[in-house]
Amino acid sequence: MINLVPSKQVREYLDEIGHTFTDSERATLIWHAAECSRIDRLMALNELAHTTRDTGLQEQIEERLMHEEKLLAKFKENDNGEFIYVVEDKDELQIGYFEKASTAIKFATGRRAECSILKQLIIKGNQLPPLSDYKDLYNKAIFGEVKDQDVGDYLWLPVAGLEIDDKGDVESLWCNEQMDYFTSESSQEHFENSFINIPFPEFFQRGIPVRLVTTGEYGIIVQGSEMWDDFIEKYGDEKDMCYFDMAITVVFLTDDGMWSHQHINPIYLEVEVPNIKEDIELARAIEALSDYWSGSGSEEIVLKYARQYADSKKKIGTAYSAKSVNDLIC
Repeated sequence: MINLVPSKQVREYLDEIGHTFTDSERATLIWHAAECSRIDRLMALNELAHTTRDTGLQEQIEERLMHEEKLLAKFKENDNGEFIYVVEDKDELQIGYFEKASTAIKFATGRRAECSILKQLIIKGNQLPPLSDYKDLYNKAIFGEVKDQDVGDYLWLPVAGLEIDDKGDVESLWCNEQMDYFTSESSQEHFENSFINIPFPEFFQRGIPVRLVTTGEYGIIVQGSEMWDDFIEKYGDEKDMCYFDMAITVVFLTDDGMWSHQHINPIYLEVEVPNIKEDIELARAIEALSDYWSGSGSEEIVLKYARQYADSKKKIGTAYSAKSVNDLIC
């Protein structure tokens, strides 16, 4: 069963205020569910299509499921031997080359480690395919990313790919050869990218330490519930908002002592501080920036512990050139 709200704190808050999701919102959350295999998401959508009374949503889900079948079929298509399936590990090192997609999938899923399978075009002789045959390449040409149309520009531009997680499950599938669904998928009226205004606890405030439940990383909220309310009041009725607009800004400490900002959906956050016994330098850096933004700390302490964290990771450099907290935020 897919957990629509991974954060226990947000889930309990929604229960407390009696908030429920519509079937359309449930479909959106299922489609974007993190740490969930592709097949589990598709099965959950199929089940929802059979139980919902929303006929419009039912049609959209059936359209999505049909498109996913076409994607997989197109990914596996290689009857003329035009392609090769390249397996790469999580560091993008190539660890296998296969003629058949089924063999590549069996090899990759059997590793029980994060990897990807890329469907690459085989260049035969000196004849290159027209850019229009491969939309990915065509788009790169439009934006000037492909300058010289020689063999080297084509070799490592895949036309399709599978992402495999550490359990051996397929996380996602993409295919530039099968673009018939793109217009519908990109529409905010379709469930995949619909905006959802999910209430979240008021204690998600600027300066509060949080843990990202999908990765276990610790960060600090930059823009919390108070700024989110202002955002919704100003833009909440805009039709061009999509699922990814449901996010607040959180900074995470990098190995070089800098604070990298990311936009995180609150359903993946829980208020928590790192265990000082497990990583004292991270805990001190988190506490220093949290205190500073809460009004009880100093800039000097933030800089000090950011640099000490970089020292512990042997990444001396960037943080030492910072002269203010703002210089540390990237």
